[in-house]
Amino acid sequence: MMNLQGGELAAAVLDTAAKLSEKDDENALAETLLAAIALYSSAREIRLLSLFNEACDTEFDATNLDSAMARNWLGEREPPKYVREDKELADCLRTQRLVSSEGSGGEKRLVIPVPGARNVMQLLVIEGVRELRVAESLLEMLARIYGNQLLHVMRKERDALTGLYNRQSFSERVKRATVNAAAPRRRASDPAEPRHCFALLDIDHFKQVNDRFGHVYGDEVLILLARLMVRSFRSGDVLFRYGGEEFAVILPGVDGQTVVGVLDRFRAAVEAFEFPRIGRKSVSIGVTEIAPNDIVQDIVGRADQALYYAKEHGRNRVCSYETLLALGELKPSKIAVGDIEMY
Repeated sequence: MMNLQGGELAAAVLDTAAKLSEKDDENALAETLLAAIALYSSAREIRLLSLFNEACDTEFDATNLDSAMARNWLGEREPPKYVREDKELADCLRTQRLVSSEGSGGEKRLVIPVPGARNVMQLLVIEGVRELRVAESLLEMLARIYGNQLLHVMRKERDALTGLYNRQSFSERVKRATVNAAAPRRRASDPAEPRHCFALLDIDHFKQVNDRFGHVYGDEVLILLARLMVRSFRSGDVLFRYGGEEFAVILPGVDGQTVVGVLDRFRAAVEAFEFPRIGRKSVSIGVTEIAPNDIVQDIVGRADQALYYAKEHGRNRVCSYETLLALGELKPSKIAVGDIEMY
């Protein structure tokens, strides 16, 4: 494999930078970066690790390294691990610089920081490097370009208060879930459709918090609830602040029966949490299954019906649309299209 030099190198860098600047979605950005790194290196594995902790920090350095956890951005169901348990990852966060180590057979491991506004927000890890077509400094440059574009996308897609996905990014991500639900099974043993669920969560009597304590304490409740969500749900679950005191979750790979138990554990965690000055709060939750090629409005409408039922029947509970429908407690969801009501 020949090294890139001169005009060829400049053209390659500009081409990658242009492709990154075109992307307005976090996953598409990550895939573009990884594809470029694969062209520039001969390696066994290339991973992009997102960083998080229970405090919902988005950037990391030596001051919060001990609490930092890493998970594979595009990995399916890979469990997260503490950064401090991996020397090279920890050194990269501590120094904010590229870390290179040599393993058996002369292969290298490169850990490259992806800078955020102030500190590191992701780590690019290249395992088993046998040969590089470019200088290591170029890989750092690409990580910086990627990081700049990622910040731009995140400001558009993330809620400023809680750090969860916002309403603007909601429809597209729910549409993706319907497409994934429609994907054919790879093996006969794979679970039958649907394989995804969608839930709406609403903080009970939230208006009382703002009226009694003020909006500053109301915002603190929202922030702390978002932290509980990050702590409670899986890395592959997609978390939203849907609006006001309402939140939403896409839960891939969970059937309608299992999801009620998952959500009820979260409901119990909220009920047991002591919010500063406010005390105890609770949430009501409505959930529905996502069927193949479902329509976003239908999905939200079904979950909202179940949520409304939970609110009207005691609050602080999880209600499944499909279960309520089977029991005759709800009528089939319908959506008005012009002058026609579609069931």
